[in-house]
Amino acid sequence: MGRSTGISERITATSPPAASLRLGDPHIRPMNLTDEETLALVNLLERTIRDDPYPLSPRIRVLKAILDKLVEPRPKDEPSPPQKRYAPWSRGKYRRRG
Repeated sequence: MGRSTGISERITATSPPAASLRLGDPHIRPMNLTDEETLALVNLLERTIRDDPYPLSPRIRVLKAILDKLVEPRPKDEPSPPQKRYAPWSRGKYRRRG
């Protein structure tokens, strides 16, 4: 009896190395995800980014860029009112008595 190969062995046997994949490569296909699949992917990316001990690593930067493409930008809050300018204290008002 022959040994059956696992799915991961079959995938790696037929797939090119990740470093050889480039834009326009026929191995890269557009993803048509359902809302549920997109939500699962977003949750996975957020958890991976949050739990990584090296938040500035190149790997995490790539994951953040992917997450930005998946998530719609949040509406910006209304701008805060301009800050009040305060005049310097009046010398006469706080003069010592006596």
